[in-house]
Amino acid sequence: MTLMDHQHLQLKVMMPTRVVLDTLAGQVNVEAKGGSRGFLPRHIDFVAALATGIISYVGENQQPGFVAVDGGVLVKKGTQLLVSTPDAVHAEALDELEKFILEKARQHQENERISRGVLARLEVALVRRLMELGGR
Repeated sequence: MTLMDHQHLQLKVMMPTRVVLDTLAGQVNVEAKGGSRGFLPRHIDFVAALATGIISYVGENQQPGFVAVDGGVLVKKGTQLLVSTPDAVHAEALDELEKFILEKARQHQENERISRGVLARLEVALVRRLMELGGR
């Protein structure tokens, strides 16, 4: 390993279908189920269940970055910090993440509304069918 390898973490955020982020970072902060955790390259190895939240990091160019994650698992081994999550989005600014999260929440509410309508129609059809069978 070179000296630079010891000064940075290799931060990799992965979803089942793609790699969201693969970068060098000097510092990484996450929201774990047990509370916030900060990681530096020389910290001990660690495994944690992540809460839904935001991973913030300071890149090798000293620029901040952010990744919104929908829970997941974090593994820090040596200078690698690997995150596996079902859903994530990367942004260089928090306001970009806010827009994405608000749109996701709107989509989720719309999907719930549609699902409730479908379920109500299924219930009505079931009751009608039971009434038809009971009348025979």
